[in-house]
This record gives sequence, C-alpha cells and structure tokens, in this order.
Amino acid sequence: MQMNRDYKNSGLGAEVRAASDGRKKYLIGYAAMYDRMSHLINENGEIFREILRPGCFDNVLSKSPDVILNVGHDNHKLLARTTSGTLELKSDNQGLFFKALVPNTVLGDEIYELVKRGDHNQCSFVFYMDGSKGSEKWSRYEGEALREIYRVAGLRDVSIVTFAAYPATSVKARNKTLLEVLEGERSALESHRKNKLAVLAMYQQIRSYKRSNFIKQIA
Repeated sequence: MQMNRDYKNSGLGAEVRAASDGRKKYLIGYAAMYDRMSHLINENGEIFREILRPGCFDNVLSKSPDVILNVGHDNHKLLARTTSGTLELKSDNQGLFFKALVPNTVLGDEIYELVKRGDHNQCSFVFYMDGSKGSEKWSRYEGEALREIYRVAGLRDVSIVTFAAYPATSVKARNKTLLEVLEGERSALESHRKNKLAVLAMYQQIRSYKRSNFIKQIA
C-alpha cells in the first residue's frame, strides 16, 4: 500500500485578482499552471524540479473533493470552501482555475483589498501523491532530477500567499515555459564558462610576462 505524501506547490506562475458584480466580491485566479517548470525544490531532503502536466487534477476534481481557500496555508484563516459552494475549482487548458466568494468578514475584506491593490498576487496549493502507477514520472534532465506530475491524488487547500514557496523566484520566471527556463540556464552557464576562460587566459598572459622578464634579467 502506497503512503500519501503532502507537497506544497507555489503554483508556478499562478496569480489571483479581485472582482465584484456590485453586490458580491470574488477572488479569481489560477492556483496552478500547467507545463511550467519549477525552480529547484528541496522536499524532505529530495532536490528536484517539477512540472504539472495538463489534466493532472481531473481525477481528483471528479470526486468533488472538500478543498478550502485560505491565507498562507493557515486553516484558521478560512475564506471559502468547495463543500459550502463558496469555492469553485476546475481544470482547463491553462491550469487549476478557482473562483471564491469573499466572506463578509474582517479577514475577507482585508484580503480582498490587499489582492485588489496587488499586495497579494500569488497563489499556492497543497496536494498529495499516492505513488500509483502513471501518476508521476521521474527522470533526469541536464543532470538534475525532474518530476512530471500526471495525476494528483488529492487536494488539501488553495492558498493566497505573499510569496510563492520556491526561493529566489519571481512571477516573471515562473511564467516561463520549460524551454525558456532551460535556455536561460544554459546561457548563464555558457557566460560563466566564458568568464572562467577569460580569467585563465589573463592568468597565462601574466605568467608569460613574468617569465619573459625573469629571463631578461638573467641575461
């Protein structure tokens, strides 16, 4: 029997916005985006990159899961819930879309205003994998471990966050495609290699110059 394991995902470019129909207020956005490559993740001592493949949420959503929308993955800061009809989740060709009815509470008003101003503009979610066949694929790319997720076993929450879980990332970086991210990293490595070659060439010139002067002094 496979053990379920919880994971926290930054959404890989997911964003949230505030909307209103004049009477009710909503938070709308994507908790996760498909085919976006993460930065390096350190999860329980495992270091890898991750990609959510299109349709990976279809199975769990078909079971009408009990999922909450909260702030900063804090269950005490509850904003909406699927089982109460205040949180809608669906998978489309871009990712995991959500629409939440904002509660008429101090927290609800506060978060709505912060999202509206752009202070809160990112999302995250907690999910779990059961290790079943075909749910994920592990491989290596450019010397690094890569996990592709094809079927999520369950969703714990969708969350409004100040910063996404991955360190040293930005919205712009997370919106890049896999090819763009890898190309950027290759360019950085190539630039680093050229800098090292330039330093080595300079060092060799200095040694050659010193050797030449030494020989002249002997002569």
